[in-house]
Amino acid sequence: MQPRPTFQHPAFDPDTVRLVGAAFDDVCRALAADRRDLASRLIARKIIDLARGGERDRARLCGETLAYFGLDGGGTEQAPR
Repeated sequence: MQPRPTFQHPAFDPDTVRLVGAAFDDVCRALAADRRDLASRLIARKIIDLARGGERDRARLCGETLAYFGLDGGGTEQAPR
């Protein structure tokens, strides 16, 4: 078994960590996701990917993450496009 690389990406600054954490909490609340289940891991992964891409707006992090899961900002399903 190969060891997993510990630091594949540079760390976020403290403000970004707080922002990402707040967005994660917002999305988990909107989706009624338990922080211990697989859904929360997928939510975290998506928010972190967006933050790595440079997004630093909490509302956009939430909105884009909800959209990724097929929901609008209000937690309702979006119509297929």
